[in-house]
Amino acid sequence: MDSVNLITGSLTPASGVMNSEELFARWYPHAVRIAWRITGERAQAEEVAADSVWKLARQNLTQESAIRAWLNRVVTRAALNEIRSGSRRDRYERLSAPASATRQTPLDDLIAGERAQQVREVLRGLHPEQAELLLLRSAGLSYRELATALELNPASVGTLIARAQKAFEKEYRTRYGNR
Repeated sequence: MDSVNLITGSLTPASGVMNSEELFARWYPHAVRIAWRITGERAQAEEVAADSVWKLARQNLTQESAIRAWLNRVVTRAALNEIRSGSRRDRYERLSAPASATRQTPLDDLIAGERAQQVREVLRGLHPEQAELLLLRSAGLSYRELATALELNPASVGTLIARAQKAFEKEYRTRYGNR
Protein backbone atom coordinates (compact mmCIF):
# COMPACT_ATOMS: atom_id res chain seq x y z
CA MET A 1 0.00 0.00 0.00
CA ASP A 2 1.32 3.46 -0.91
CA SER A 3 1.61 6.31 1.60
CA VAL A 4 2.36 10.02 1.54
CA ASN A 5 6.06 10.73 1.90
CA LEU A 6 6.62 13.46 4.48
CA ILE A 7 9.85 14.56 2.82
CA THR A 8 8.49 15.18 -0.68
CA GLY A 9 4.76 15.22 -0.08
CA SER A 10 4.39 12.66 -2.86
CA LEU A 11 3.13 9.11 -2.90
CA THR A 12 5.83 6.54 -2.27
CA PRO A 13 5.82 2.82 -1.79
CA ALA A 14 5.05 1.57 1.69
CA SER A 15 8.76 0.84 2.07
CA GLY A 16 9.40 4.60 2.33
CA VAL A 17 12.07 4.50 -0.37
CA MET A 18 11.90 7.30 -2.94
CA ASN A 19 12.63 6.57 -6.56
CA SER A 20 15.41 8.40 -8.41
CA GLU A 21 13.11 11.05 -9.86
CA GLU A 22 11.67 11.89 -6.44
CA LEU A 23 15.13 12.06 -4.90
CA PHE A 24 16.31 14.32 -7.71
CA ALA A 25 13.27 16.62 -7.44
CA ARG A 26 13.62 16.88 -3.66
CA TRP A 27 17.38 17.14 -3.18
CA TYR A 28 18.89 18.56 -6.39
CA PRO A 29 18.06 22.24 -5.60
CA HIS A 30 19.60 21.87 -2.12
CA ALA A 31 22.74 20.32 -3.61
CA VAL A 32 23.04 23.07 -6.23
CA ARG A 33 22.85 25.78 -3.54
CA ILE A 34 25.68 24.20 -1.57
CA ALA A 35 27.87 23.59 -4.61
CA TRP A 36 27.24 27.06 -6.02
CA ARG A 37 28.40 28.70 -2.79
CA ILE A 38 31.65 26.78 -3.09
CA THR A 39 32.38 26.90 -6.82
CA GLY A 40 30.86 30.26 -7.65
CA GLU A 41 29.81 28.96 -11.06
CA ARG A 42 26.29 27.77 -11.79
CA ALA A 43 27.18 25.18 -14.44
CA GLN A 44 29.90 23.66 -12.29
CA ALA A 45 27.56 23.60 -9.29
CA GLU A 46 24.82 21.89 -11.30
CA GLU A 47 27.24 19.20 -12.47
CA VAL A 48 28.47 18.54 -8.92
CA ALA A 49 24.89 18.49 -7.62
CA ALA A 50 23.66 16.08 -10.28
CA ASP A 51 26.53 13.67 -9.65
CA SER A 52 25.96 13.84 -5.90
CA VAL A 53 22.20 13.25 -6.12
CA TRP A 54 22.75 10.25 -8.40
CA LYS A 55 25.18 8.88 -5.83
CA LEU A 56 22.50 9.48 -3.21
CA ALA A 57 20.08 7.34 -5.22
CA ARG A 58 22.44 4.39 -4.72
CA GLN A 59 22.51 4.88 -0.95
CA ASN A 60 20.08 3.17 1.38
CA LEU A 61 19.04 6.24 3.36
CA THR A 62 15.43 6.91 4.32
CA GLN A 63 15.48 9.52 7.11
CA GLU A 64 15.63 13.13 6.00
CA SER A 65 18.33 14.03 8.53
CA ALA A 66 20.57 11.20 7.33
CA ILE A 67 19.99 12.14 3.69
CA ARG A 68 20.72 15.81 4.36
CA ALA A 69 23.89 15.04 6.32
CA TRP A 70 25.17 12.60 3.69
CA LEU A 71 24.37 14.95 0.80
CA ASN A 72 25.89 18.01 2.49
CA ARG A 73 29.11 16.15 3.03
CA VAL A 74 29.31 14.62 -0.46
CA VAL A 75 28.43 17.87 -2.27
CA THR A 76 30.90 19.90 -0.21
CA ARG A 77 33.73 17.49 -0.87
CA ALA A 78 32.91 17.15 -4.57
CA ALA A 79 32.72 20.93 -5.01
CA LEU A 80 36.01 21.46 -3.18
CA ASN A 81 37.62 18.81 -5.39
CA GLU A 82 36.16 20.54 -8.44
CA ILE A 83 37.62 23.94 -7.56
CA ARG A 84 40.97 22.35 -6.74
CA SER A 85 41.09 20.59 -10.10
CA GLY A 86 39.86 23.78 -11.80
CA SER A 87 42.68 25.70 -10.18
CA ARG A 88 45.23 23.29 -11.64
CA ARG A 89 43.51 23.37 -15.03
CA ASP A 90 43.48 27.19 -15.06
CA ARG A 91 47.17 27.32 -14.17
CA TYR A 92 48.04 24.89 -16.99
CA GLU A 93 45.92 26.83 -19.47
CA ARG A 94 47.57 30.13 -18.49
CA LEU A 95 51.02 28.60 -18.87
CA SER A 96 50.26 27.14 -22.29
CA ALA A 97 48.24 30.06 -23.73
CA PRO A 98 50.00 32.75 -25.75
CA ALA A 99 49.98 36.17 -24.06
CA SER A 100 47.73 37.65 -26.76
CA ALA A 101 45.08 34.96 -26.14
CA THR A 102 44.41 36.04 -22.56
CA ARG A 103 41.43 38.38 -22.27
CA GLN A 104 40.95 41.02 -19.63
CA THR A 105 37.58 41.17 -17.92
CA PRO A 106 35.88 44.55 -17.38
CA LEU A 107 37.06 46.32 -14.27
CA ASP A 108 33.68 46.13 -12.58
CA ASP A 109 33.50 42.37 -13.00
CA LEU A 110 37.04 42.02 -11.73
CA ILE A 111 36.34 44.03 -8.58
CA ALA A 112 33.08 42.19 -7.91
CA GLY A 113 34.62 38.75 -8.37
CA GLU A 114 38.00 39.39 -6.76
CA ARG A 115 36.87 38.95 -3.18
CA ALA A 116 34.97 35.72 -3.90
CA GLN A 117 37.97 34.34 -5.75
CA GLN A 118 40.25 35.24 -2.85
CA VAL A 119 37.97 33.40 -0.44
CA ARG A 120 37.93 30.32 -2.70
CA GLU A 121 41.73 30.36 -2.92
CA VAL A 122 42.05 30.61 0.85
CA LEU A 123 39.57 27.73 1.27
CA ARG A 124 41.69 25.64 -1.11
CA GLY A 125 44.67 26.26 1.17
CA LEU A 126 42.90 25.14 4.34
CA HIS A 127 42.74 21.62 5.67
CA PRO A 128 39.74 20.01 3.90
CA GLU A 129 37.82 19.40 7.13
CA GLN A 130 38.17 23.06 8.11
CA ALA A 131 37.02 24.21 4.67
CA GLU A 132 34.01 21.85 4.83
CA LEU A 133 33.09 23.10 8.29
CA LEU A 134 33.23 26.77 7.28
CA LEU A 135 31.34 26.23 4.03
CA LEU A 136 28.55 24.21 5.61
CA ARG A 137 28.24 26.68 8.49
CA SER A 138 28.02 29.56 6.01
CA ALA A 139 25.29 27.59 4.22
CA GLY A 140 23.24 27.90 7.40
CA LEU A 141 23.69 24.50 9.03
CA SER A 142 23.26 24.42 12.79
CA TYR A 143 25.91 23.01 15.11
CA ARG A 144 23.85 19.82 15.45
CA GLU A 145 23.55 19.46 11.66
CA LEU A 146 27.28 20.07 11.28
CA ALA A 147 28.04 17.41 13.86
CA THR A 148 25.83 14.92 12.03
CA ALA A 149 27.06 15.78 8.53
CA LEU A 150 30.75 15.72 9.44
CA GLU A 151 30.54 12.99 12.09
CA LEU A 152 31.79 15.26 14.87
CA ASN A 153 31.14 15.37 18.58
CA PRO A 154 28.38 18.00 18.93
CA ALA A 155 30.13 19.50 21.97
CA SER A 156 33.28 20.25 19.92
CA VAL A 157 31.67 21.92 16.89
CA GLY A 158 31.97 25.46 18.28
CA THR A 159 35.65 25.00 19.07
CA LEU A 160 36.33 23.49 15.66
CA ILE A 161 34.55 26.40 13.94
CA ALA A 162 36.61 28.91 15.94
CA ARG A 163 39.83 27.11 14.96
CA ALA A 164 38.77 26.96 11.32
CA GLN A 165 37.94 30.67 11.34
CA LYS A 166 41.35 31.49 12.85
CA ALA A 167 43.07 29.32 10.24
CA PHE A 168 41.07 31.04 7.50
CA GLU A 169 41.97 34.48 8.80
CA LYS A 170 45.65 33.58 9.12
CA GLU A 171 45.74 32.16 5.59
CA TYR A 172 43.89 35.18 4.21
CA ARG A 173 46.26 37.64 5.89
CA THR A 174 49.26 35.65 4.68
CA ARG A 175 48.02 35.79 1.09
CA TYR A 176 46.39 39.23 0.94
CA GLY A 177 47.49 41.26 3.95
CA ASN A 178 44.96 43.26 5.95
CA ARG A 179 42.64 44.10 3.03
